[in-house]
Amino acid sequence: MAVQPCPVNGTHLMRPAAKAVVRDPSGKNLTDKYNLGYHCACSCGEQFICEGFPHFTPPGQIGYWVAGNLKLLSNIGGVLTYQVKESAIRHTNASRMEGYRFII
Repeated sequence: MAVQPCPVNGTHLMRPAAKAVVRDPSGKNLTDKYNLGYHCACSCGEQFICEGFPHFTPPGQIGYWVAGNLKLLSNIGGVLTYQVKESAIRHTNASRMEGYRFII
């Protein structure tokens, strides 16, 4: 379920976004540890980073994911680096999540 409803669309319409790196507050790279390779964003500013590919047809398993509590640290060469507490990373076997619609 989405952290908060989308104030623009009701449901977050998530489109592929820039490459992202996720680090914890100490600087430890969480991207590789949790295989967080897919980054998408909603027009309201909501960011979603996950292990899987929920925008595929048929959608793939989401796996590890994080959203809502991402702090942007830098944007260097189009690569966004976010900071998040490791405890905010969750896991699901689902390919869809309430409050999000993954589109291309």
